[in-house]
Amino acid sequence: MNKFELNSKIEKLYFKNAYNLNLNSKTLDKKVFSNLNYIEIKGQLRSIQHDLFKDLIYLRKLNLIMFNLKQFFHEIGIKWTMFLNNNLPDFNFEKYQTGEDLKYIRENSIQIIFSQNQFCYVESYYKYSDEDFCI
Repeated sequence: MNKFELNSKIEKLYFKNAYNLNLNSKTLDKKVFSNLNYIEIKGQLRSIQHDLFKDLIYLRKLNLIMFNLKQFFHEIGIKWTMFLNNNLPDFNFEKYQTGEDLKYIRENSIQIIFSQNQFCYVESYYKYSDEDFCI
């Protein structure tokens, strides 16, 4: 082990009252959080570094409870999702048809849960438009 390895065992990380949080490699240093499998953020994000999750190979669940989902999708976007699941082979329905292949993908992919904090007033519930999810 060199002097920069922490051998951290942190598996779960919660941000309970995040306000204008910049989610980047300084916030989630891979030397500290390399074993993360669950992240929950409740509040408001200012930004997400596009390639932030590429080195978090054990991450399986990302729970984002935002004050305003419309603002989240329109200001932050979804470009950061392109670096999720880099540890998986390219998914091809014709190639991966066995139960074992599908089980591997299900167990090793990242589940993202988007929700809006029910206690914060927002003009109305957010209706997802196609443009919010087109990559």
